[in-house]
Amino acid sequence: MVDIGATNVEIVTRATEAFQRGDEDAAFEHFHEEPEWVIAREHPEARTLLGREAIVAYLRDWEATLDDMRIEVDRFVGAGSGVVGVGMVCGTGIGSGADLEVPIAFLYTLTDGRIVRVEEYLNPGEALAAVGLAEWPGSG
Repeated sequence: MVDIGATNVEIVTRATEAFQRGDEDAAFEHFHEEPEWVIAREHPEARTLLGREAIVAYLRDWEATLDDMRIEVDRFVGAGSGVVGVGMVCGTGIGSGADLEVPIAFLYTLTDGRIVRVEEYLNPGEALAAVGLAEWPGSG
C-alpha cells in the first residue's frame, strides 16, 4: 500500500531498512511492479535488470561471493523525483577471506510513491551529480 503522505526519502529509507534486515517482501512493497535496477558501469556484468526476480537473483549472486554481505546505506538526500543513498557494501570474500568495504551510492527514481528505477554508482559523487548536486548537502 502506498503511503501518499510519505516523502520520497521516507519511502526509500523504508525500502532500504527492509532490505538491510532481510525482508525482501517488505522492501518490494515500495517498488513498482516491474522495477529496473542498473548495475554499476564498472561491474564486469553491467546491465539493466528488469523485475523483482532478476533483482533478487543479482543480490543472491553477491551473497554467494561475500560471506556476511551487507549493503549499509546510511545517508539519503532527495532531489526532485530522485533520492540518492550513500553507504558501503561490506562482507568477507568467501574464497579469499579478505574483508571488503566498497563505497556505493544508489540513485532511486520514484513515480507515484513507488521506486521505479535504482542505479548503482561506485563513485557517490557521480550519483550526486546525476541529480544536479555538486556535493553532499551541508558538507561545503
